[in-house]
Amino acid sequence: WKATGARSRVATPADLATRERAPVAFHVLINPRLVVEDPTPVEFHEGCLSVNGFAALVSRARGVRVEALDEQGQPVTLSARGWYARILQHEVDHLEGTLYVDRMETRSFSTQDNHRRHWLGKSTAQVRAALGLAERQELKSPEDKS
Repeated sequence: WKATGARSRVATPADLATRERAPVAFHVLINPRLVVEDPTPVEFHEGCLSVNGFAALVSRARGVRVEALDEQGQPVTLSARGWYARILQHEVDHLEGTLYVDRMETRSFSTQDNHRRHWLGKSTAQVRAALGLAERQELKSPEDKS
């Protein structure tokens, strides 16, 4: 994660650990089926090129399993935690017609410039408190569209 602009910074090892971020090798997943393995809600700012220039707080499940076909058409199952699980949920949402703005904490929706200006380097708890938001609610299952 590297923000750009006047107040830019590079993610520290602590930032990466908090987000449970680690490199992921390139791979192909065809017709993925996502199953939540660890429903513990983890909330961070998310953005997307489909809604370019904006970001918002989004809760996602900490751990998921994806069953799919690989680039050879062979069945593949993988488990993911942390940031990788967030990415998989975000991308599978696209296939189901859902964008992060459908799952976001609406009061946290902001331009990327305002995100950098006001929230860069702050924890999600600090952002929620500054916005007057209550503590997180339990995470809904991705299958629950209500």
